[in-house]
Amino acid sequence: PEIRRRVGMVFQNPENQIVSTTVEREIAFGLENLGIEPPEMHRRVQQALADFDLARYRQHGPHRLSGGEKQRLVIAAVLAMQPRYLILDEPTALLDQGYQRKLMATIRSIHTGRFGTPCAILHITQNAAEALFAERLIILHEGKIYMDGAPLDIFLQENQLREIGLAPPVEFSAYLRLRKLHPAVQSVRQLLLQPIL
Repeated sequence: PEIRRRVGMVFQNPENQIVSTTVEREIAFGLENLGIEPPEMHRRVQQALADFDLARYRQHGPHRLSGGEKQRLVIAAVLAMQPRYLILDEPTALLDQGYQRKLMATIRSIHTGRFGTPCAILHITQNAAEALFAERLIILHEGKIYMDGAPLDIFLQENQLREIGLAPPVEFSAYLRLRKLHPAVQSVRQLLLQPIL
């Protein structure tokens, strides 16, 4: 029970964890299981619907939502339980590129506390570009930790990555080239978050 209170989990396919008949009930489901009092539950549900732009779907069945909306619903339901830790298992894998970007922006907002208390995020991904935004990157190979450190430090070790069939993301290679041409570009985050014209 204590782990359920402290750790939230979002699966790769949101349909694997949606259990209720309406969007509103889906957000309330976990809160009921935690024994949250009705007034507080109502407040959290309303807040989650607003924060994740789901209020207009409150009485809709989750099956009527798009893939990106379902993923937002699942994250909203988990965050309504106010976990201290959030585990995301390849949350962008089934989304198109537009929704992937939106979800990554949402993940950064969760980490900084925009949706309440900030929580630590363990983001499992095979997409190297998503790892650029991490504070710490752990690369697993054959069930063991192969590399551990800041993403920028790890991606600079291109030969070591290639030994296990990985490569730095294209965005990182572009960052290195641009940094040589324009020393004012200080970080890959600056490069990716601000359009360069």
